[in-house]
Amino acid sequence: MHTTIVVAAGGLGVVGLFGAFTAHADVAVITAAWAGMFVKLGSQAGHSMNKDTCLKVATGVIVGIGGLAAGVKVANTWLAYTGVGTIPAMICNAGTNAGMTYIIGRSAARVFLASDAGTSVEEMIRAIIRLFSPPGHRH
Repeated sequence: MHTTIVVAAGGLGVVGLFGAFTAHADVAVITAAWAGMFVKLGSQAGHSMNKDTCLKVATGVIVGIGGLAAGVKVANTWLAYTGVGTIPAMICNAGTNAGMTYIIGRSAARVFLASDAGTSVEEMIRAIIRLFSPPGHRH
């Protein structure tokens, strides 16, 4: 499972190098990649997850952490277009994509390993989003 997470994080890090120039341009790619990662992680944990269900999970996570992601993506775009630092913006965006993917992948793997096949999509989304919630805030 670790290899699956690292490969997904690395791939989205590369995508992030080019996504620094337009805020949220890589969100569709991120969502699709997370859905694919969830399908593979689910399979590795013995869960039968279809692509549509995993796309719902990925979309739910994107919406759940939207405020955090939006701020980072807008800041990266500002860096790239103001001339303050195109290269730093690319590195920051790539790091954000890779880091979030790694954290979310690890959380999803824990959910898959700790749950039975009846775990609902909503439970999975809540478990993943909890990683990005302020201390004391419950979802």
